[in-house]
Amino acid sequence: MKYREKEGNRKQHKKVQRMRKLMVISGWLLCVAAFVAGGFGVLGISGKYNLKEQTASYMVERENAVQAVSAMSGERVFQQEELARPEDGSYRYNEDILTFLLMGIHQEEKADTMFLFVLDPHEEAMKLIPINCNTMTAVDIYDGQGVYNGAITAQVGIQYGVGGNKKESCEYQVKAVKNLFYGIHISGYLAVDIEDIPKVMALIEGIELGNIKGLSSAGISAEERLEKQSMVLAELILQGKNLVREDFTIPIRIYNQISGNAVTNITADEVAYLAATAGGYHFDAGQIAVIPGESINDEFYVDQARFHEMVTDIFYEPVD
Repeated sequence: MKYREKEGNRKQHKKVQRMRKLMVISGWLLCVAAFVAGGFGVLGISGKYNLKEQTASYMVERENAVQAVSAMSGERVFQQEELARPEDGSYRYNEDILTFLLMGIHQEEKADTMFLFVLDPHEEAMKLIPINCNTMTAVDIYDGQGVYNGAITAQVGIQYGVGGNKKESCEYQVKAVKNLFYGIHISGYLAVDIEDIPKVMALIEGIELGNIKGLSSAGISAEERLEKQSMVLAELILQGKNLVREDFTIPIRIYNQISGNAVTNITADEVAYLAATAGGYHFDAGQIAVIPGESINDEFYVDQARFHEMVTDIFYEPVD
């Protein structure tokens, strides 16, 4: 009888010990999860600060430019800036909007693929703006020593080729796109060699895009190519949103996976902030904004009146 009692007590003691171990392990797992979430949160705060500072600097520079030109000549700043600032003052620039330039670079050292990825926290919506690489706009010219030699009207995609290295080329391309869009602020850029896109996509676990080869095929026109690229990128955004709902750390992992195949000035903490805030933003095919205009041979000419209306609608808000 005593033996059975001892045996029972021993089993009960082991059961209690196992329960304590499980509680300790569970506690550690909770601590680790809290640490990861906390670290992600700290990254997000830092990223938010960086992006807000960039926008604040842009707004100050913009206002200073307006005041400087007005003081000297009594005229408003730049013709393009005037287009984006309605004369009756009924609209103002949306300072909280975040815009990123995504580029696919061709072997000939030109931007074959360009998209503006726009995040509007006021509307809680994402927008995608495909940019035809043959769009005619002001393109800067530099000599062999990098000295500025003025601007010419040419296809926007060739601006990338004037840089001395990939980072500089990206910065020049960003400037050309900003000019095309009447001086809007671009918060960051991401550039990938167009032929590396399938390889980059393969690095992202959980993304299934089917056949994405031929995105830069010379056998189809720029308009057809841009349409296919838009569909692929839209599907990538939709699938990415679903993944983030399941695991909010996925964007950082993706960022680390593709960073070796890309050139970007978007930081990991900014990615963390974007993932935390934009994961629930609305996006569908209706959020793809097409630049109005027409193609003549290998040149795309923007319909400025309709384009100005589009830019005002996306990047500006009515003044109350």
